[in-house]
Amino acid sequence: MKLDFFKGSRRARLLETVTVCGMVIKKGFVFNGANIPIWAVIFIWLTRWHPKVRDAACGHDWWWQQGDLSGCLEHARKCYHKGNEMLRKQMRKDNANRYQVFVAYHAVRFSGWVRWHKKRRKAKAMKRAAA
Repeated sequence: MKLDFFKGSRRARLLETVTVCGMVIKKGFVFNGANIPIWAVIFIWLTRWHPKVRDAACGHDWWWQQGDLSGCLEHARKCYHKGNEMLRKQMRKDNANRYQVFVAYHAVRFSGWVRWHKKRRKAKAMKRAAA
């Protein structure tokens, strides 16, 4: 996977089309590597751009972006779950051990859960304000 990193940012752009778990992600997609919380990184020693998580993070971020763009909370929820499962499967393909996969997957699920509930509360508040 060839990447172009943005200066002063955690984000990178794909310089080539890649396949992650059978799904094609086109050249030019921008993602921010693995957002594994720092408390989990301490346990598994995999940084944001480590080869064992880089491809998985790309696929995960692609699915999360599809969910964010959908505008529908139910569709977004399905996309988020697909992204989380893709993270787990691709890390195993990239030779991360079971412990690393377990910790990374559950850390990402937990941080995603927090984000999801903030998004849901915001949507409910906007719905009440419009009524």
